[in-house]
Amino acid sequence: MRPSDLLFFLLGYRGSIERIAADRRAWLIGAILVLTAGIARNYDHLYFPQEPETFVGPFVASLFSTVFIFIWANCVLRFRKLGESGLQLLVFLSLFWLTAPCAWLYGIPVESWTDLLTATKWNVAFLAIVSIWRVALITRSTSVLTGVHWLRCLCAILAPASLEMWIGSYFQSLSLVGIMGGVRLHPHHEYLLKATEFTMIGALILFFISVVATPLIKSGQQAAHPLHRAPATHGSGLWIVAPLILTVWVLVSIPMQAKVRNRYHLETLLRSHQYEEAIRFAAQHSRSDFPHVHFFPPDPYQNRFDLELYTQIPNSAPEWLKREWHENAVTSLKESLGSFVEVEEWKTLEARRPDLVAEIRKFAEQLRSQPSRSYREARWLKEFEELERESPTPTL
Repeated sequence: MRPSDLLFFLLGYRGSIERIAADRRAWLIGAILVLTAGIARNYDHLYFPQEPETFVGPFVASLFSTVFIFIWANCVLRFRKLGESGLQLLVFLSLFWLTAPCAWLYGIPVESWTDLLTATKWNVAFLAIVSIWRVALITRSTSVLTGVHWLRCLCAILAPASLEMWIGSYFQSLSLVGIMGGVRLHPHHEYLLKATEFTMIGALILFFISVVATPLIKSGQQAAHPLHRAPATHGSGLWIVAPLILTVWVLVSIPMQAKVRNRYHLETLLRSHQYEEAIRFAAQHSRSDFPHVHFFPPDPYQNRFDLELYTQIPNSAPEWLKREWHENAVTSLKESLGSFVEVEEWKTLEARRPDLVAEIRKFAEQLRSQPSRSYREARWLKEFEELERESPTPTL
């Protein structure tokens, strides 16, 4: 392969596709590029040394997806009759992995430029672009190599890909619903849930359309050529370019990884209830030493804020830290209350942090003044009133 083949392959150039199919080592280049895609996708929220799934996950998922789509396409296009199946699978895997640079879009730090909801919308848009781009590339490559009409190849690729997308969206939807835990979703979680449900329905429709359309496309029904080509020797420049690209991505990720490491260490302390150490560690840093693209730990929308941590914050703590944890505590209490907060906890909180309790009571008054309330708001208000009645502390 030539150094330019990576770029021209991403544009669907025939010559680059055929050179890739003739290079038995192309899968190694693809594997390096899969690593760069994993970095681009996760560098701002996973700490690589402690979370190796960053690199293992993409390989496992792509291997499963490649084999599944290959088997389906093979049954439709029947290129297995024209060459060795194992070699054709290797070429298909190389083509699949060489689409990894499409995922570099995920590395654009939109969270740094806008609010979380808008950033989520951008990331969903990136996902749609990457998915369409990769399906188009695999379809184009399969059509070029087998000689089958592109529309029939599209159906052969889109059907299994849509089925995978439907299954993945179904379980992702269950995961997002699980985040609710009987409370409201944050706007960006709610948007993700709606986008996931839309994707699930759209993928199912595409699957049925592809399956029905496959036998109706008469042009070029079966492959005229296998996926692989006769081995050829080409320039070795790409063996320098691919590691160089990986090195660049590693260097780019280092500053953010330092911040993610701080967040990871703080979360570890919080999970083990080492609150004094967690407060001390956070107080030694500034807010800019942690990723600003995520909630400051603990995330109030995924975990109930531990009030014991909040009551231990000393007055000498940095103002930014007190503000972050105060906002998280308020958000958490507004989302879930009665089923998580005990009477003694409420009494302790009122004695040590009366400003927080006053804010929650103000929120309750706002709900009472509303002419109508949702089910969750009504349930929250009922739990709050029960908590206040059970507490011997006089209410306002």
